[in-house]
Amino acid sequence: MGLSASQQAAAEAAAQQASSSPTPPTSHLAVRVECPLTGQIIREMDVTEHLTLQLLELYDISPLDASAKMIHSLCPDPAVRDTCVTTICKYLQNAIDHPGDEKFRKIRQGNKVFQERVDSVLGGKDFLVATGFQETTLEDESYLVLPDGVDEAFLEAAQALISSNQRVEFPLYRDPQVLRVGDGASIALRTELPPDFYAITLEDVKLQHKLNAAKMDEMLSLRTKAMREAQADKRKRIYRFCLLRVRINADYVLQGTFRVTDTLQALYQFVSEALADETVEFELQTQHNRQRLPRDSTTMRKADLVPTASMALIAPTPVDLKDTFKAMAQRVN
Repeated sequence: MGLSASQQAAAEAAAQQASSSPTPPTSHLAVRVECPLTGQIIREMDVTEHLTLQLLELYDISPLDASAKMIHSLCPDPAVRDTCVTTICKYLQNAIDHPGDEKFRKIRQGNKVFQERVDSVLGGKDFLVATGFQETTLEDESYLVLPDGVDEAFLEAAQALISSNQRVEFPLYRDPQVLRVGDGASIALRTELPPDFYAITLEDVKLQHKLNAAKMDEMLSLRTKAMREAQADKRKRIYRFCLLRVRINADYVLQGTFRVTDTLQALYQFVSEALADETVEFELQTQHNRQRLPRDSTTMRKADLVPTASMALIAPTPVDLKDTFKAMAQRVN
């Protein structure tokens, strides 16, 4: 099955973008995610281009599944996506309810509703084609026509598929790194985080304008502690990810990347999985204020670990890293 015009355009755009995005070296700070379709580790900022190419390849094998994933994963506006899904379901329901009526089995492609709600969304028209609709010309106009004989149960299954959440989620890759440092050496991050960690959205820009305006007010008036904390929390919201370091013992520091919405429980699990003895009991203590971090659902943002933070592992007995983690250690002076 060949690519449609919209698919071809998307493939060319994605390929061009992917080829122009250099892969950073392992030592370079970047936010990476794991593709659930291929297992590849890619930069988070390259997800759209990578996923577009993968779903277009999948379309030749499983067009219904691939086009559903396109709609749910590649449409940036949830309202536009939901309208597309609702419209497609209505087309299919009409065909189910009126199996013998040709009027309900054809869609004029020049129709404004079809163009704005379905054809404008990557995967929208492709999903209808995958359900059995065929492109044809009637009276010099282009139509999608559902031929007789398409199984009603198949159309209902297609409805159920497109109505369910088909979004392809890319789990965050923790990007574990081990640093070998001297006893007593500072493990604070001295490198400024790259844009990967704080990609600015429209809402972030609006927030920053508000923060800039409020900064003058803050200088001119005395603020209560609660107000200052609320202001600091707003600043942290600009970051989507944070980089955390944990001193394991006198020799090693473990580093990982987290979403600001990840929990302290996830941090404890990340550290446990790197230890030679994963069952050892320990606590984490922040370096800057010696605060013990609870093993609970508190988020990184709430725990004030954004955008970077350094911690120490506190345990009643000596702990060590697994040999596989020691093998990746980089010497830090």
